[in-house]
Amino acid sequence: MAKQRGFTVIELVVVIALLGVLSAVALPRFLDMSREATIATMEGVVGALETAITLSHSQAFIDGTHTQPSATITVEDRVVSMVNGYPAGTATGIPQLIESPQGDWKQRASSYAGAWVYWHGSIDEDAGTAQCYVRYRQSTAAGMRPIIDFQDSGC
Repeated sequence: MAKQRGFTVIELVVVIALLGVLSAVALPRFLDMSREATIATMEGVVGALETAITLSHSQAFIDGTHTQPSATITVEDRVVSMVNGYPAGTATGIPQLIESPQGDWKQRASSYAGAWVYWHGSIDEDAGTAQCYVRYRQSTAAGMRPIIDFQDSGC
């Protein structure tokens, strides 16, 4: 009968120590996906803004106000301020169409005139300080679509 050999206690301890070091170094890289999740939800907010722009512009076109520099439309019993046929970047404009996306977003007027900013509620700092936000800038001329951009360097 042949003698069976197993692992020695020292070999087992070395393997367990190596696994511990690997998990301490590599695991946090794979588990900390909060930045990627925030950026993905920012992209979702951009999509929601794009949809709101298209639908409200269509409503303004139907109402015949799409060429006016200043007008209002009514969407689901909400009066929305429009600029050049697109939602204004003010409290009475785009926020009337996009109410706190995902329920955990903050919003405010931007430091730029005619712009509105959204940022994720998990960020304690202000959007500009954190450099993690979605910004909506209203149309500046007839026939010119609003600009939506986002900054993710601080997410």
